[in-house]
Amino acid sequence: MSQDGNQDNSKINDVDVADSEETTIKKPRTDVSEPISINSTTNAEPSGRPLPMFVAGASPNKYLTLDQFKEFQQMNDELKNMAIAHEISLDPNFSIEGLKEKSSTQLSKQVEEMGKKAFYDILRERLAEDPPNYTPFFSLYAELKDLALEASTAASAKIFDNFDPEEPKRQQENNCLDMVGLVHAFVDKLGKICAPIRDSQVAKLKKENDLVNLFSGVHTLLDDMKHDMLNFTVKANRHQILQHSVQMESQQFLKLLKFSPHLANETRAWLAEATAEYQSKLPPDQPMPSKITEKQLTQILAIGYARLLDGKRTGDLFPETLKYDILRVEKLWKEKFRLVICLTSVFIASNLAGKQVCEETDFKKRLKNNLLALLQDVDESKLKEALETVFLECDRQLKTSLGDKWNETFSALLKRQIIAVENESNPVRRIVEDRMFSIISTILTGPQAMKDQGSRLPPGLSLIEEELVALISQYLPVTFHNSRSFCQFYTATINEHLHHQSSPQKPSTSQ
Repeated sequence: MSQDGNQDNSKINDVDVADSEETTIKKPRTDVSEPISINSTTNAEPSGRPLPMFVAGASPNKYLTLDQFKEFQQMNDELKNMAIAHEISLDPNFSIEGLKEKSSTQLSKQVEEMGKKAFYDILRERLAEDPPNYTPFFSLYAELKDLALEASTAASAKIFDNFDPEEPKRQQENNCLDMVGLVHAFVDKLGKICAPIRDSQVAKLKKENDLVNLFSGVHTLLDDMKHDMLNFTVKANRHQILQHSVQMESQQFLKLLKFSPHLANETRAWLAEATAEYQSKLPPDQPMPSKITEKQLTQILAIGYARLLDGKRTGDLFPETLKYDILRVEKLWKEKFRLVICLTSVFIASNLAGKQVCEETDFKKRLKNNLLALLQDVDESKLKEALETVFLECDRQLKTSLGDKWNETFSALLKRQIIAVENESNPVRRIVEDRMFSIISTILTGPQAMKDQGSRLPPGLSLIEEELVALISQYLPVTFHNSRSFCQFYTATINEHLHHQSSPQKPSTSQ
């Protein structure tokens, strides 16, 4: 605004913004207030005065309606189901027991154990009364059939048709109560329909004569049978669950984005980085199209997935579309880091050992196996001390292989070179990382890409071929499922990024 404009405004507005609250409220909304000088070099409020409401705007209170609350609640339930379906899809050894183990905390386990102990202690107190109080046991016995039906198929459930929940009361009325015998008879029925793996539990319960221990064991057996039934159902329907999971994850993610578009910010940034790296590898005469093809999407995603194993995008920086797999990816990038440090150290030691030692003995393989054992729990935070141990092992192996030819001068040189591996820019470490990224991204692109490369590993990686295959084999199901679930979103996001990239920047209107 010009200086003249400021003077005009000050004439129009005779009332200062800093006047009393009463004066400010009485001012007409059409008044133009005196401009406030804002110092751009500081974050402090100008002149100690807060910005007026018409400048900063109000922050009105927002409340969830009942319908919105129900929608959020429903979405939360759907996300929980989606997480379970995702685990089933990616884990061929998925089990209900494993799911409970992952979702339970140490505290929740302790609380559950304490609750069970208190429950059975109360039962034991009732049984110790004179005469014994069997009333709570009558209720527990009556519930057994319903619990058994939850752990049975429709066909096997017929075995409980003759179960009489009132039998204990009838026996007590006739002074012939045999609770242990009744529960043993029920256990016998369970033994006829449970999985063979539960036979030992059934046999143990048939010998148990302590009523409280007997009920405790039956409840445990019924829980295990229920898990067996659920695990069987999951395995029988795994293919259908996989198909459903792909659709569910895509739909739920898009639904979440409608509520909060910023939830995909890290995914967009991750895709932008992968796209930029893909573009940098294109020949100068091959410009990037405004819309990518399916093949280009596969190549960009392969770069993105391979870069996640560098361990740079962790925590809040991890792509939102892969959040369910963050623990899997974290485990794999730690394994890759271990392989990088191991192979880098082997390269350094082999260079000092010489061609004859490396080619005529199993020096490299033996050293690799020993180093992998030493680097079992290594990560960036422990690397410095781990490299000291790596040096000692390399030094020992070189002394064994070279004998008197290995002296203190070579040992000091080896130590300097091994310790230098801590630096991410170390040239030998960079070579290993680049070669590993190359083969991982190539395999993730697909069989044709590997065939085009001649189905060969980059130089030096054959030493860790077995470990590398194991790592990629664990990663492939994750990337395959993720690309199937979010391919449409990824395509749209990359195309949008390319559109913004190619659009000419609007000239600034500020003077």
